[in-house]
Amino acid sequence: VKIHDFIQELPNGYDTLVGENGVTLSSGQKQLISLARIFFHDPPIIILDEAITSLDVQAEETLRNALMAWAGKKTIIFVSHSPIMRWPVDRTIRLKHGRIVDKIK
Repeated sequence: VKIHDFIQELPNGYDTLVGENGVTLSSGQKQLISLARIFFHDPPIIILDEAITSLDVQAEETLRNALMAWAGKKTIIFVSHSPIMRWPVDRTIRLKHGRIVDKIK
């Protein structure tokens, strides 16, 4: 997610103090760092709950490209209240009151 570039832009790079729970970072910056942790741990299944809500269009595009290049045989589940129309997905499942109301392949 080009997190290295983002970190290098901080006042002191990797030595920048961001405060407890990243208090000096924007919500989008916190989200990018959280997503970078996913890449570091390399799990076989990834569940992203509202993963793009705090990202601007450019950050969302960067994340989408990185996930698609990295995903390989991984299972990625997106949970979102808004449609993720720009994301190439294998299947979309819509829920209403906890029940499946639509499946799109």
